[in-house]
Amino acid sequence: MKKITFLLGGLIASIGVANAQHVQLPAAYSNPVSVLEQDMSIQPTDASVAVNLNGTIPYTATYGNRGNNADPLIVSTGPYFNVAGTGGGPDKSYLEDASLGMGTYGAGAQIASGNSVADDFVLTATYNITSIDVYSYQTGSTPPSITGVYMQVWDGDPSGGGSIVWGDMDTNILIGAESANALRVLESGNTSSMDRQIQRVTADTDGLTLDPGTYWVEYSFEGSGSSGPWAPPVVILGEATTGNAMQNLSQTTGWQALLDGGTNTPQGVPVDIYGTEVVSVADNALAGFSFFPNPTSDVLNLGAQKNIESVSLFNLLGQKVMTVKVDATTSSINLGSLATGTYVMQVTVQGQTGTYKVTKK
Repeated sequence: MKKITFLLGGLIASIGVANAQHVQLPAAYSNPVSVLEQDMSIQPTDASVAVNLNGTIPYTATYGNRGNNADPLIVSTGPYFNVAGTGGGPDKSYLEDASLGMGTYGAGAQIASGNSVADDFVLTATYNITSIDVYSYQTGSTPPSITGVYMQVWDGDPSGGGSIVWGDMDTNILIGAESANALRVLESGNTSSMDRQIQRVTADTDGLTLDPGTYWVEYSFEGSGSSGPWAPPVVILGEATTGNAMQNLSQTTGWQALLDGGTNTPQGVPVDIYGTEVVSVADNALAGFSFFPNPTSDVLNLGAQKNIESVSLFNLLGQKVMTVKVDATTSSINLGSLATGTYVMQVTVQGQTGTYKVTKK
C-alpha cells in the first residue's frame, strides 16, 4: 500500500560546515567578460588567464531569513556575509583584497541596462516555490532603495541550451526590500563603512511549481539610487571560489562567466528559495471504488462494492482539512466549504486505503 508523504516541518536556518562540492561551470565560462563594481586598488588578473575548471566550493550551508517569506526555506545557494556581526552590529561581507587578492564588490544587475545575474540550484523533490530572496546594494544608498525585481527560471544552463520554464524579465514581482543588516566592505579598508548596505529583496513566485532537477534562477533589479543596482557575491572566508554564477549582458555580449576581477575565480550569488514540498501522490486505486464528479464545486459522490469506512481530505501542505465517517457502500460528501484547489483524498474501504486527487472548482 502506498503512503501519502507530507512535508512535516520547515528547514531551520543555520550556519555549518558541509562537504566540498565540485563547481560545475556552465558554458558561459568560455567567455569571461563581466560588468563589475571593482576595488580600483586591485590590479585585475589578465582576462586571458584560463579559468580553473576544477575548482571546489569547500563550504556550503543552509542560510536564509524568513523576512517577508511565509513558507520554509527549501534551498540556498550560499551566504551573503562571511563575518557575523557582534554586539548587535551588522554582519560583514568582506571583499578579501589583502588576504586573497580579490577585487570585485558586486556584479551589475541593472534591468535598465539589460544586465542580470543567475545561479543554479538543485531540487530533490517537487516543490511549490512561493517566494525567492535575492540580494543587492546601491553604493551610497540607504535601504530600502530597490524598487523592482525581475526574475525567470531556466531548466538547464541558460548559456548552453537551457529553456525558460517560468517568469520573464518584463514584470516587476517585488514583494518587498529591506536591509539585510549586512555591509559589503573592503578587508583592507574601513570595515564599518556604510557605503554598501546589502538589501534582501523578496520576489513573488506564487504559482511556480518545480519537479526534481537542476534549475537556474536569473534576476535583475531597479532602484532609486544613482549607483547600480549591484548583486553581491556569495562570500566564504578564506576562499576565492564561491560558486558558478553567470551574468547576462543582454544588450551587448550575452551570457558571461561571473569571475572576481582580482583573482579570475568563479563566484556564486546568494539566492534563498522558499516554499513547500508537494504532496507525493500516485492514485492508489481500490478495486470497486469510484467517485464523481471530479472536478466538483460542492458534492462528491462515493461508491464501492465493499464498506467505505472513512474519507479524509488533505491540502497540498499536508494539512487534514476534512474527515468523514461513512460506514456504508455509497455516500456523498459536501466540499462546498473548502477553498478552490487540489486536494488529496484518502479513502479506507474494508481495511484497505487508497489515495486520489480531487479538484474543488
